[in-house]
Amino acid sequence: MTGSKGNGEARPGGVRSQSDVDRMRSRRARLALGALYASIGLLAIAFFRLQVVGQEEYTLQSTQNRLRAISVPPPRGSIYDRRGRLLAENVPGYSLALLPGSPDSARATLERLAPWLELNSERIDELHERFRQRPGTALLVDDDLEPAVVAAIEERRPQFRMVLIDTHPSRRYPPGSSIGHVIGYVSEISESELEIPDFETYEAGRIIGKKGIERQYELELGGEPGVRFVEVDARGSIVGEFGPRPSIPATPGADLTLGLDLELHELADSIFPDTMKGGIVALDPRSGEVLLLYSFPTFDPNRFVGGISSENWSALRDDPAEPLLNRALSALYPPGSTWKPVVS
Repeated sequence: MTGSKGNGEARPGGVRSQSDVDRMRSRRARLALGALYASIGLLAIAFFRLQVVGQEEYTLQSTQNRLRAISVPPPRGSIYDRRGRLLAENVPGYSLALLPGSPDSARATLERLAPWLELNSERIDELHERFRQRPGTALLVDDDLEPAVVAAIEERRPQFRMVLIDTHPSRRYPPGSSIGHVIGYVSEISESELEIPDFETYEAGRIIGKKGIERQYELELGGEPGVRFVEVDARGSIVGEFGPRPSIPATPGADLTLGLDLELHELADSIFPDTMKGGIVALDPRSGEVLLLYSFPTFDPNRFVGGISSENWSALRDDPAEPLLNRALSALYPPGSTWKPVVS
């Protein structure tokens, strides 16, 4: 009778002994157990790396994914004349901005907003390009919304998930056109202005003084913006304020008292002939203070608050009377009779 071989080879016919089978099963069990222990070890290392070594990094990334930092515009400083009469102030207003997200979603949102904000195709293209250039910051679309428009958009909130409507201080000039040239106006900072050294700390979307006193004293009147945080879901929709994360309050701009006399400006505006062009300047000979700096034709600076439409801007720019030209400062006129004794 033929017995099994001592070297563990298979019997004739390919049949192995029971001891051979047991040894093979034992080796396989040890290999499987080793693979199991190795997998558990790798998982333990991965969990340790995620939850201990990289805890701060991943927590920060998670927080950034669900939070959006929103710039809080500062109230500009008020401007008064020599008698304390108000030349420029702030009133409650509404602004609309798009939160960071996909450029395609931003364009679709702008197209849905077009009927409510009266956006033409050129304005949509301009806003979309600005959104693409700064994908990580909110895009200011309108800075002076009417309450009826705000209500209409809020009623359709599911259509405007990227839209943030916020209250903010809006500029107002009670005297209107009588101080247009001397006080100037405010509007959103441009790309070229962002490159000026004085505005190196400013961000896109910031409202700044463009002309006159508003521009001359921008650094004093402008203040410092704050920051607040909103929580968004996976689709980028705002779900509420983020309470535990502290916000940085905005710093209001400084108030400014000028040597101008508002009564003189209103008088000049009421008596200047509509058929003429020119300017009137009145100085205090004792101190050299400018009491009156008036130019005609003039413009209403309130038209620029919230961004002037392209049609209104074209009408002002192309007007043959040149209402944007400050003739009291920029035009050339022959000296009047009061200078003849000096010339003599």
